[in-house]
Amino acid sequence: MNRTMAEIKVFNSGKIYLNGNNVTLEQMKKELTKLKSVSSEIYFNRELEKNNYSPESLQVIQTLTEFRMLIHFSDKTDFSNNFDENGIPILNTGKINALNTNLDVVAQLCQHIFQNGKEVIMDTNHGDAVWFDGAMLEVGTNFPAALQQLIARHTQYHDIWQLVRQLDAENTGEWKDASVIYSAQGAGYVNVKSLDGKVRASVNSIYVEYLNQRYPTASIRVKGDSEPVIFVVAGRVRGAVMPYELTNNEEEKN
Repeated sequence: MNRTMAEIKVFNSGKIYLNGNNVTLEQMKKELTKLKSVSSEIYFNRELEKNNYSPESLQVIQTLTEFRMLIHFSDKTDFSNNFDENGIPILNTGKINALNTNLDVVAQLCQHIFQNGKEVIMDTNHGDAVWFDGAMLEVGTNFPAALQQLIARHTQYHDIWQLVRQLDAENTGEWKDASVIYSAQGAGYVNVKSLDGKVRASVNSIYVEYLNQRYPTASIRVKGDSEPVIFVVAGRVRGAVMPYELTNNEEEKN
């Protein structure tokens, strides 16, 4: 089935535009019902408001995720760039621009969690909260508004702090400081390689982009190709991303 495309823009004034027409949230929902029936893709842009979401933006994103439609986020009002299904920014030329940290990483992360049907686990019993979606965990007291709204609907409670404490206790010793190597192929992953070049792990790029934006001063550390990549701030683990194995062909490319 061929997909149709629709454009949604949200402005700081609260106005919502669907394909150039000013609509209310309820009108947008009715149109989305029609669009979903013909397998549509949504291109979404919001006006930046000091890097935060306006209430209207949150409502629109919540609605889009509820409709489970394919969403392309763009930071350009003319939609001259967007992100693929792996959360990698794509320019009109088709070239990857994974280093552009001004793009809406939080929105990409929320889309990734929801569209992949990930179950979010929470642990709020030990001071700071910890959330975990099976591939990434984050420790904190305040999370970005759109993410907070998503993880607030978590499906399970577990003692994730046991893992955090273990990572905190082990983040010295065999763990090595590392840097991120972006893939030129844009296959949805990045390589995290120790500074001495001896250890490497491959992880999902959207998680690394998110944690880099959240903790720009963090030390990135790696222990092995089957161990989590950790983000350490002031000696404490604030985030960890679980690795996944590359195929032999992918390893040959990198």
